[in-house]
Amino acid sequence: MTDLVIIATLELRPGSREQVIPVLQRHRERCLRDEPGTLAFEVLIPEKVQDQILLYERYTSREAFDAHWNGSSMKAAQAEAGSLIINLVGTFCTPTE
Repeated sequence: MTDLVIIATLELRPGSREQVIPVLQRHRERCLRDEPGTLAFEVLIPEKVQDQILLYERYTSREAFDAHWNGSSMKAAQAEAGSLIINLVGTFCTPTE
């Protein structure tokens, strides 16, 4: 079975990036600790775009991603970030071996 990689682009309310970063860092820690199917989770800060954050996520399978997406850490992160994240686009990728 092939791993699933997701590159997520989060569009933020102007000026809110410093508030969102710790929310995503806590989310990252929970996912890596509590979700056995989560292999990697990186929070990336674009150098030239102020109101955006990118995520690199790698899962053992689509089912592992679905468990992540519907899990308690995702719900907690959504509640903490509230309306600071105004759009989320995920690009699903198959890594080459």
